[in-house]
Amino acid sequence: MSHNPQGERSQGEVAGLQDLEVPTAEMRDMFGMAWSGLEHYAQMLAEEGQLRGLIGPRELVNSAAVVPFLPRHGSVADLGSGAGLPGVVVALSRPDLEVTLIEPMERRCAWLELVAEELDLDNVRVWRGRAEEMRERFDVVTARAVANLSKLTRMASPLIAPGGVLLALKG
Repeated sequence: MSHNPQGERSQGEVAGLQDLEVPTAEMRDMFGMAWSGLEHYAQMLAEEGQLRGLIGPRELVNSAAVVPFLPRHGSVADLGSGAGLPGVVVALSRPDLEVTLIEPMERRCAWLELVAEELDLDNVRVWRGRAEEMRERFDVVTARAVANLSKLTRMASPLIAPGGVLLALKG
């Protein structure tokens, strides 16, 4: 945790959590009406993400990076959604898109359903299963920490509609 030179502890430190980045006005403007939902989601992850085994103690994710690459309308599948990154961020930022969160683990699906309900995301569907079992096709398939790129491409290809794209967030 970072040390505050004035000796005061942030709200995250009081709760025993990592400090969350203080948003700039530019960040708030970028997300517009979705900002309050994103802020609530970040707080949910900070409070419960590590406890539920969804994210590591120092994991940093820039899920907002996919938003500019999304179509004007259509469907998005977040493959191996886990904690909901980037799928929940996409759903909050783009309520005009139908987002399917694909996740094989029951405890993660329970988390995703809780998030969708608490954030009132009418455009989200949680589908419990493996990518190979899904028979639908999507305009965009996103994936973050599923597999190496060659394996991910093989897994995601059957899910991508003609003319669709795979947005892989890889380091």
